[in-house]
Amino acid sequence: MNQLLERRNALYAQARSILEGAGESGMTAEQEQEFDRLMNEGDSLNGQLERSQRLEALSQIVPSIVAAGGTSDPDAIRQTPEYRAFDAFIRFGVITQELRPDTTDLTPEIRAQGVSTGSAGGFLVPTAFSDAIIRARKAFGGFRAVARNITTGNGNSLTYPTIDDTGNTGAWIGENTNVPELDVVVGNLSLGAHKATTRLVRVSNELLQDNEYNLETELGSLLGERLARLESPAFINGTGTGQPTGFLGGGTVGATTPGGVTTGFGSNVQAQDFLLDLEHSVDPAYRAGASWVMNDNTLSRLRRVRDADGNAIWQPGMQAGAPSVLLGYPTIIDQAMPITAAGARFIAFGNWREAYIIRDVRELSIRRLNERFAEFDQVAFLGFTRVDGRVLTGNAYRVGANAAV
Repeated sequence: MNQLLERRNALYAQARSILEGAGESGMTAEQEQEFDRLMNEGDSLNGQLERSQRLEALSQIVPSIVAAGGTSDPDAIRQTPEYRAFDAFIRFGVITQELRPDTTDLTPEIRAQGVSTGSAGGFLVPTAFSDAIIRARKAFGGFRAVARNITTGNGNSLTYPTIDDTGNTGAWIGENTNVPELDVVVGNLSLGAHKATTRLVRVSNELLQDNEYNLETELGSLLGERLARLESPAFINGTGTGQPTGFLGGGTVGATTPGGVTTGFGSNVQAQDFLLDLEHSVDPAYRAGASWVMNDNTLSRLRRVRDADGNAIWQPGMQAGAPSVLLGYPTIIDQAMPITAAGARFIAFGNWREAYIIRDVRELSIRRLNERFAEFDQVAFLGFTRVDGRVLTGNAYRVGANAAV
């Protein structure tokens, strides 16, 4: 991974040198072609780095099942009762006491629409496996990784307190003077539990019978990725009806591109003015720990912008795990964000742990469908979870928009 990082940084450094040396007249056609080539090669390596980091995160799924047992030895993990119970259910449909303590029917008979007997709602995966799925959702979900995440044991409506005291101050008083009162305004936010499914994941019986195939990790990866691709658009643009409430539509616009700049950012100066206006529209109390959220298409435009000294305003992370930064703040890429267009809200800036909250219900349940695809010699799995998301503190973020005309 370090070699990939060094090669990527070298390519980006060469591209930045071309951009910064172009001067006010801009890049020539040859320079632009070389710049694009270097950036594309760097992006390709960056994709490899991101995939390696994701795989590293996903590799924690199986070890986390027995983290409490204090072992990371794969052979030891496979011998724990909890792992063996879950493995037996995934591979053979066998329900054991370790999989769900209140299950007494341990027979492997699996009919009734292909759902294992013992529960109409499927079977709960081990708690740590469920936690690992959530980590996979963060790895692939972009925005989820920077928002505030909480997990509850059930799906009951949850009242969460909110406090925004940035508009209040203390007071100067004279000697022997009563202290004026100023109450802290505490609000309440109601979080629900919207049901989501991974849809069907089909697995061949050959793989199920192959004990050397790490089915739990692969299944966890598939479930996590599918849920991430479903949830992310809802966290950004969700209606709140049957899904989380997104932050983009109801957010306060902190900056708008100049009139006539209906796509992109305009000139270098106009782009920097827009970004600085958006950054400073957020109260300084929330700017520590803030980050940008945008589509990759938006970032591709910003990577060409440079300041008055010819320096690129976007800088790649130079170490493994270090984020790329724009004007000193991390950039979060989420493809659910809109691209630039007339009147579109296409970029956001803020402290997302203070701005947005995601509530997960711990119980991820899995159904095993034995007979639905029997003619293909396949077994299907369905995952179900419950989640909600809402704006926690509106003043902790602002959105940026293109001019309408």
